[in-house]
Amino acid sequence: MKKKINLLLPIVYALFMVIFSACEESPIKSDYDYSVDTSKTPKGVVTLDADVYMTKALFAGAVSEYANLVDFGFVYCPDSILNQADGSFDKAVLQALIPSRNMISMKNSVINDDFEYIFKGLSPNTDYAYATYAINYNGVTYGEPSLFRTGSTYSSILDVNGTMDQSVWESKGFYQVDKDGDGRNFEFSTFKLTHKGYISYAKQGPNIYTPDNLFVLPGKTIGIDMNLDFMVYPTGTTAAFCRDKYSILISTDSITLTNCDQAAVLDSLTFSYPAGVTTVPDSLRFVERSIAIPQEYNHSKVWIAVRHNQNTKQALFIEKIKLY
Repeated sequence: MKKKINLLLPIVYALFMVIFSACEESPIKSDYDYSVDTSKTPKGVVTLDADVYMTKALFAGAVSEYANLVDFGFVYCPDSILNQADGSFDKAVLQALIPSRNMISMKNSVINDDFEYIFKGLSPNTDYAYATYAINYNGVTYGEPSLFRTGSTYSSILDVNGTMDQSVWESKGFYQVDKDGDGRNFEFSTFKLTHKGYISYAKQGPNIYTPDNLFVLPGKTIGIDMNLDFMVYPTGTTAAFCRDKYSILISTDSITLTNCDQAAVLDSLTFSYPAGVTTVPDSLRFVERSIAIPQEYNHSKVWIAVRHNQNTKQALFIEKIKLY
């Protein structure tokens, strides 16, 4: 059941002030006097259940005829605050129990009646309430409040980097797939004396390989709005020896020798450099990226792999992997 109020929110009055200040001549009262009709407040305002992961929450809602609204979006607060207003968001807003930062406008962010927003940094283990709101010149309508509870303090699922020793990397349960079958795969190494991680060789001394090696993160159940940060780079010193290729793979099945080609590719790059560059500086060589995990994997157990294959010349080095 939707709740309505007969008074306009301050945002509506602010909109009128902007319009009036843009006029060259002062308007007379009949030019702007508007007769409020509370029977014409926004309709079809819906609040969906929040999708929660640790201290992140995905708000989702819908309104009718969004293009004709002055504003619409979400409002939220701890459930204890809403209880002070008898469970009514309209009372809580009018009584200034909810700060303006807790009202999230979606007016300039979406182009349809359905919309969503991911809110981060909520307090852990706390009961919250949120609702969709919509405003027109006749008033404001709130969708039915939805209650949710956050989980534990947010933390990364996996985080390793080039400052960590081999024992730390090994403790995370990475495994490897030797796709090319030459018996040579990723191995722990230290690059330039200080960078620790895993290396896959295409050439080592007189030995030439044609690697197709995968460094696989063990299966992890992820939440919403997940990201993967990684740092990989070729170890050659010249452009001619920095032609290695990497791919980032993801699958809802354990990545193996037989199914690795069916895994989805999240990112891929064959290293190349501008004409005239012969000796490659670290600033060009080191690739550090952050990619979003597609929503289709939300709340799924996934396996993620770094693949070193094709166009290889010297070696590929993995220095950082963070899933969060």
